[in-house]
Amino acid sequence: MTTLNRQFTQQTERLLARFSLAIGALVLIGLSIGTWLDARHEVEAISEILATRVEADFDSLGREAQSLATSPVLISGLMRQDKKVGWQDPSTTALKHASGRLFCLFDADGEPVPAGVVPLAIPRTQLQSVLSSGTPAALALRGTEGEPTLAFLAPVLAPTSKRPVGVLVGRFEPLKSLVSGSWHPGPGDEIRMRLAHGSNRADSGIAAQWRRWQTVRAQRTISGLDGVDGAQLTLSVDRPSQRILLTIVGGITSLLAFLGLLRLQIRRWAHQTGKRITERLDQLSEVCLRIAAGERLLPAQDPTTDEIGVLARVLRAAMQAQIQLTDQLEPAALVLRNVQEGVVVTDATGRITQVNPAFERMTGWQTDTLLGRQGGVIYRSMDNPHQAAEISEAVRHEGLWRGETRIICANGSALPVLLSIAAVHDSDGVRRGNVALVADISEARRISDRLRKMALTDPLTGLPNHAGFEPQLRIALRGVSSDPNQPSPTRIALAFIDLDRLKFINDLFGHRVGDEAIRRVAKHLRAALPEGAVASRRSGDEFLLFVPFAGSHEAVSTLFARLLDNLVLEDAQLPGGRLTLSLSIGAALCPDHASTTADLMVAADSALQQAKIRGRGRVAWYDVEIGRQMQARRRMENHLRNALNNRDIKVSYQPEIDLRSGAILGFEALARWHDPELGEVSPTDFIPIAEDAKLIDGVFDAVLQLVLSDLPRLTNRFAGIRIAINVSPCQLRDDRLAVLLAEHQRRLPNLGEILDLEVTETDFASDESGISATLRALAGLGIRIAIDDFGQGHSSLARLTSMPISRLKIDRIFVAGLDQGPQCAIVRAILGLAEAIGLEVTAEGIERPQQLEILRALGCVRGQGWLFSPALPIDAAMQLPANLLNPSPPQKQPRTTPCLLPIPC
Repeated sequence: MTTLNRQFTQQTERLLARFSLAIGALVLIGLSIGTWLDARHEVEAISEILATRVEADFDSLGREAQSLATSPVLISGLMRQDKKVGWQDPSTTALKHASGRLFCLFDADGEPVPAGVVPLAIPRTQLQSVLSSGTPAALALRGTEGEPTLAFLAPVLAPTSKRPVGVLVGRFEPLKSLVSGSWHPGPGDEIRMRLAHGSNRADSGIAAQWRRWQTVRAQRTISGLDGVDGAQLTLSVDRPSQRILLTIVGGITSLLAFLGLLRLQIRRWAHQTGKRITERLDQLSEVCLRIAAGERLLPAQDPTTDEIGVLARVLRAAMQAQIQLTDQLEPAALVLRNVQEGVVVTDATGRITQVNPAFERMTGWQTDTLLGRQGGVIYRSMDNPHQAAEISEAVRHEGLWRGETRIICANGSALPVLLSIAAVHDSDGVRRGNVALVADISEARRISDRLRKMALTDPLTGLPNHAGFEPQLRIALRGVSSDPNQPSPTRIALAFIDLDRLKFINDLFGHRVGDEAIRRVAKHLRAALPEGAVASRRSGDEFLLFVPFAGSHEAVSTLFARLLDNLVLEDAQLPGGRLTLSLSIGAALCPDHASTTADLMVAADSALQQAKIRGRGRVAWYDVEIGRQMQARRRMENHLRNALNNRDIKVSYQPEIDLRSGAILGFEALARWHDPELGEVSPTDFIPIAEDAKLIDGVFDAVLQLVLSDLPRLTNRFAGIRIAINVSPCQLRDDRLAVLLAEHQRRLPNLGEILDLEVTETDFASDESGISATLRALAGLGIRIAIDDFGQGHSSLARLTSMPISRLKIDRIFVAGLDQGPQCAIVRAILGLAEAIGLEVTAEGIERPQQLEILRALGCVRGQGWLFSPALPIDAAMQLPANLLNPSPPQKQPRTTPCLLPIPC
């Protein structure tokens, strides 16, 4: 057996060995790189110094040669015309006085002086170049022994004509000069000079790469020299790598010696430390063995704060707790007998070893009957027959399970309980069995089921609410097949259903009748839907239903169409005892239109909106065009919100004139919106969206603020005018508008004399009960109410006389058809009706002079249209003349169909 001490020592040695290898590798790499860089830096410095010295010596040679070339003795000797031998003597004498250099002389013909003596081979072309140009030249040549030689050619000039009479050549061997000088290279350093020609200036690739591994080299090219074939003189200093390797080996040897000493010290320390640890652990193990043998004792106090000391203190505390637990066993047994929850104890094999009295009372089982039986046979789940195996697996792997299940009672009934099972382990961690706590939740389950049903059911209709409907829809969608090749692929039709005019029913007949109408719709849906279909009440007047079907959807279309028929509410409080109800239905198919619950609902809702837009009381199926339109509506809604935040809503003013005199009586303020992305957006497009998105108040507020800011300019320019603003019936269903205008009237007391509000006849006729109180409140402020687009709706004389209406505006469709008999008769009837009940009348959409003449003949006093002026921004409106009897041609060409009937139609 390997002792703990030995294990500790071996592990320490392994760690030390890895540490030594890592440190050695890092030191080797660092030492190699540092030594190499240091040697390279030193060699580069040496090569720089030597190159500088060669250049200085060569410059000195040139100066000395030029100085000798100006010697009168040398010049006079070369200029002698006789060819006797003695004429060279003065020249030779002068050259012999030059110390430390080798000089030779050439005459004007390039011949050596004296004749036949050529101490240095100078290319004749170079001599001729110096003799012809009269300028000195520096030359690099190969010497007799292959070493580079530097030569300086100085021309000897005649004193008077400055014509070269000869050339003085000074020779200099730089390599020999460096070796013989005061500087000596280090051990192994080599100095080389090389005269390269043409393409042979560089060493071959393989040789150069190998030499870089063998030596540290630094070289420098000495410039400013002429040579044959473009020769260049290169000075290089080589330092063999053996010196570098010796330095590295010495460093590594020192490192290994240090690491060896360190290993010995750490090994000794590890051995001593492991011995102390094992002695303490042996003492602790002996105490544990005695405790396991049954002795009632505690481990001795260990004052140290290391892990063994902590272990000794933990063991001491555990033994103290064990002693206390033993003392508490009797009270715990008493609690087990009297606790209200059932307790079942099983052994490691799952057999029941103990149950408490509460479990017997709860299930009717006797202890003797249960002892020795498997615990899994007494509980089961009706919803999950495999739950017993799942519980066993969870307890075996996780040691705990908690959840709801059912206990089999002695009489065979299933009792719903909350079961909590925990695994029991001994001090060695061995599983000894399980303890199960059982709580009867039968009463809580009954209450929960009742609450769940209430949470998922609409209390008014008994149909599932949205929370109960959506899970059923998701389950149904899982069975939808998108494979068109199947003989009868399964599909789902989802319908959004809206009970039309529920608010009108509530306001007119009371909420009790409204609730009866909702219940009647629910009953109607139950009776009409086939098996498998599910209907629900979503909220308020909205219902949802889905119908699974196979094959074509014509049958579903027919079913949805039948939902619109025979829907009558019978109630004694209704006029005539009955009321016909109307439904708007939007439908979508899965997977044709959408494949997810959310997308399918969005598609059906979009179709419902289209059904409402088309006039309610109909079925609209989702298609690509509806999706595009709804997407465009959502996009426009987002842009409209931004426009309101950015104050992009503007106002244009269209004048209303006296058709007899042409005087401007007032203006209609029309909302205008230009979006950077959507362009110019018509009010007929964005006003309905603003109403649906609850933004109409913001649009009205923006228009009102602009009108109030423009009022001083308009009233100063056109005295006695009134400004009309269109108002949505949505704004008339509460008192916000009346409160807002009352606040403005406190600041502008004459607001009632200037401001008119226009509401369309269609909305006025369909929502009279919801807006009557607001209209009367506005009339109380002095504000006049006008019915816009009159003639399209179904306003009765009772409505016109009972409501505070001041003016009717004839719809432009009747003005456009004045040249037709029926339309002219309708306009005549409207004028007569208004005169009978004391209302003013304005004709809208006057575009042609013939229309103006007919309206005058019919007795219409007020009118507006493009014949007089289009709607203009405030600055353009201020430029209008006070009389528009002879208007300029309109900006938009009106229709020019001639009047075919005489004026008195």
